[in-house]
Amino acid sequence: MSRKLVRDNILVPLEEDLGQPGMEPIFWQGANHELLAPDWYPRAPMIEHLTYSVARTPADLTSHTRRVLLCLSQQDPAPLFGSLADLFIALGDRGGALRQRLFNLARPWLSDPQARPLAAWLDRGDVDDRTTPDDTHMVLAARPRGRPLTLTD
Repeated sequence: MSRKLVRDNILVPLEEDLGQPGMEPIFWQGANHELLAPDWYPRAPMIEHLTYSVARTPADLTSHTRRVLLCLSQQDPAPLFGSLADLFIALGDRGGALRQRLFNLARPWLSDPQARPLAAWLDRGDVDDRTTPDDTHMVLAARPRGRPLTLTD
């Protein structure tokens, strides 16, 4: 049985219970549709929730954008690259201004191997994820990932 306490008028689990299986993320939508959470709450469950939302509904640009912006706020290049690559794949040849703006915001935290394919996608106006480094934070892909399956008789 999970113990709970009230903090900032929200019924929440105790700090030591955070990150346990089945833990629901604690956040709410602000007036400008941004995601808000108490300062003390870790952002990883929020990013995970948005990652599942993107995987479930790839055309949901709100979830994509929230995921990118939340990853940006953490300044962690791995999930940031994955969230941008997924957004680029979902948009395809559309949304050039959104892709450019989010890429410009993210560029200071991306490594060169991460930034190169994204910049190339922006230049071409389409997405070819064959040039993308394998990334565990990506949930969308136009090509199969992993080893090819060989069938024998």
